[in-house]
Amino acid sequence: MAKMGRPKIEINQKEFESLCKIGATADQLCYHFCIKEDTLNRFCKSKYKMTFAEYLKKNAAFIRTHLKRKQFEVAMSGNVTMLIWLGKQFLDQKDKVESEVKQTSIVLQADPDDMEALKPRDEN
Repeated sequence: MAKMGRPKIEINQKEFESLCKIGATADQLCYHFCIKEDTLNRFCKSKYKMTFAEYLKKNAAFIRTHLKRKQFEVAMSGNVTMLIWLGKQFLDQKDKVESEVKQTSIVLQADPDDMEALKPRDEN
């Protein structure tokens, strides 16, 4: 007698790992493999003995390390922009911002005849 029920969904493990290495989210993986998130978690538990969230966290460390390595390679190849950026990130280097404040004084001189015009008038 044949088994009844839904056919088992196959997830290509190599493809799954490749997508995770470039930072694919649960939503993106579910869309790509046409599965639901609970299926994704079951797959991860069966293959890696952890939930997808745990696997993603572990994989995030790989992504950060790989990116950092690439950034250093680019910087060491002579990319000045990357050298400056890495200096700011790791060596607390900052752009020097110089500002100058100038104070200006204005001296007004009034003619005594003009001063008379400025006096308040009697309202009577």
